[in-house]
Amino acid sequence: MNFFLKISFLILLLCSFALAQEEDKASPSLEEKNIEKEEDKAADENKPEEKQEEKATEEKPSEENKATEEKATEENKATEQQEEKVVLKNYGLPDELWDKCSYTCDEEEILDMTTDYWCALNAVDQAKYARMYQEGYAKNKNLEIEKIATVSEANFEMRLVPPGRFWIGSEDKEKGRNPYNEYSCRIVLSKPYYMCKYEITQGQWKAVMGNNPSFFQKSKNHPVEQVAWEEHCKGFCEKTEMSLPTEAQWEYACRSGVYGMSYIGDFDISGDNNAPALGSIAWYSGNSSGKTNPVGKKEPNAWGFHDMLGNVWEWCEDACYYVAGNVMTKTYKDDIADPKSVDSSMERRIYRGGSWDSIPRACRAATRNGNAPAFKNNKLGFRCIKEHSAFVKKSEEKKTEE
Repeated sequence: MNFFLKISFLILLLCSFALAQEEDKASPSLEEKNIEKEEDKAADENKPEEKQEEKATEEKPSEENKATEEKATEENKATEQQEEKVVLKNYGLPDELWDKCSYTCDEEEILDMTTDYWCALNAVDQAKYARMYQEGYAKNKNLEIEKIATVSEANFEMRLVPPGRFWIGSEDKEKGRNPYNEYSCRIVLSKPYYMCKYEITQGQWKAVMGNNPSFFQKSKNHPVEQVAWEEHCKGFCEKTEMSLPTEAQWEYACRSGVYGMSYIGDFDISGDNNAPALGSIAWYSGNSSGKTNPVGKKEPNAWGFHDMLGNVWEWCEDACYYVAGNVMTKTYKDDIADPKSVDSSMERRIYRGGSWDSIPRACRAATRNGNAPAFKNNKLGFRCIKEHSAFVKKSEEKKTEE
């Protein structure tokens, strides 16, 4: 019995010893614990970098997505703009008319108002198609038909004049024609420009120049007059960053596609002060009551310009000779493009359109007159133009400043 107890005790002791050995193997030593602590510390120190990397990784896709979204938005806008821009065939003009009345200038097709087909149209149809051309050209070229230029709190409403080819001067058979200086030839105006819808008013002049030189000081909407080409008009143009039209630009805008005495075509003259049809578009000796009248009260032409005939004569940029009472230049030759008379030997400057004091035959689109640059009276005013390229340049400068 004692023998079996001793054997059992011995077996139990051996099992206890073996179990202790296994526990020693499973438990790390002090040195191992210290190593583990160092590793844990290093791991903890690296965690902020890992978090920053994780954060950067999270943010990076977000920035890329944003850039992608912005690019997609811009592309969508560009696509929408292209879809919105509908190009009008022939600028909206009928095929037959365009086949007969188109002209190529600087690799661009423009309306030719000198063809037999065009000249055979009546004045109403000429005005209608010229208006369609202005609207179609504006749409195809993404231009505004009317712009407002603001200078010194004065607003200048300006209308688009599209490029084209036209007859300047008058035919031999035209009533009231001056055969000495209204010679006729084809002129090409190759670039679009904007012209003031109305003659420069006293209100606009005063806002820019600070005074009012006019004789008829009735209201701010009366045309300014008593302005000399040299002393007044050039200074005004400099301050407003506009210019006087050339004689060709003036007559082209005045006619607005209509071939004849005026922009409503020919009209009857029944006496020095009697031309009823002219009275619908102009203030002249027969209806002005001996004075200037507010601008814009008469019917506009096809391109939206008022008072191109009558009210006040309008200075032009061009120089001229004045021989035996006739304006003479060397500028006009068939198919000359963008003519401008700048001969320094010419001592006078041209003005056009007639005035409140003019007899009917002087209020024709082809009538020419001129005087010294210092000349002024209460029948003489002006209107301005601004080249389309000048508007573009101004817009780009503004964007650069912003």
